[in-house]
Amino acid sequence: MFRTYAGQAGPMQFMNFPRHRDVAESVTFADFCEACWRSGSAFPWAVTDRVTGQFMGALELRLKPPRADLGYILGERFWGQGFAGEAASAVVAWAIAQPGIFRVWATCHPENVASAAVLRRAGLTYEATLANWDARPQLGEAAGPNDCYALTRSPGTAEITPPP
Repeated sequence: MFRTYAGQAGPMQFMNFPRHRDVAESVTFADFCEACWRSGSAFPWAVTDRVTGQFMGALELRLKPPRADLGYILGERFWGQGFAGEAASAVVAWAIAQPGIFRVWATCHPENVASAAVLRRAGLTYEATLANWDARPQLGEAAGPNDCYALTRSPGTAEITPPP
């Protein structure tokens, strides 16, 4: 985790938590991820290569019916190869199919065009730019903007609301 993304400047640039300073911080974070699974507060997954099993990054889904939100991060050497889109698409499709979930959403910094493209590939549509939404320690933003993307379906149906 530390070597792949959490301690690296590129992948952490737009994240809303500080870059890890050492492996111990990444171990503490991994322990926190396990605790989230046990409590059901969030469901973080390791994103790995199907063939080699190599760790590429992480994706997390937080279910809070009637909505679910997700976030992801991959190591820089895995960017631009479709891995983030593949992982996000699978999780979005699963989440929106759950009976109690009617909205799946995610945010990204307005300058993070690659992340916005991943969200669109996963079926989410741009809704709005949210002012003062997240701190971005690596950018020096105490409360910076986020673009919000979502996929929704109407209550009482299994049909997904098409993008405008």
